[in-house]
Amino acid sequence: MVLVGDDCALPPPRGIAGRRGLAGTILVHKVFSLVPFFVAGAAADAGLSLADVAAEAKHASEIVGTMGVALSVCTLPGQVTSDRLGPGLMELGLGIHGEPGAAVVDLQPVDVVVSHVLQQILSLETKYVPITRGSRVVLMING
Repeated sequence: MVLVGDDCALPPPRGIAGRRGLAGTILVHKVFSLVPFFVAGAAADAGLSLADVAAEAKHASEIVGTMGVALSVCTLPGQVTSDRLGPGLMELGLGIHGEPGAAVVDLQPVDVVVSHVLQQILSLETKYVPITRGSRVVLMING
């Protein structure tokens, strides 16, 4: 089993649960010619064993980082709609099922938001994503 915990919005977990999984799981599943390693789909297509496919997917999951930004909270079936984000507000680090993120802030220009997200994902403090100058990266914007 491969667990993908790509969320970089919150401080490193101190419990058993680990980091949340977000859209980065797609990068573990798909093939990208820019990425210098096989991910699960490519490894399986190449005829690798299940154990080798799992190892490649685990490696990919360890170098993927994401952070959600939302202007509204999702509504889960059977649940009351959340009103924690009013007009003019956005949430940084919102979870995939509407779990609270790192902060609710005033709306900001996209360049400011992108800068904040990149700083969080690439933080030397958390060391979530181990990239260095010259590393090749994939940027996915999911909406």
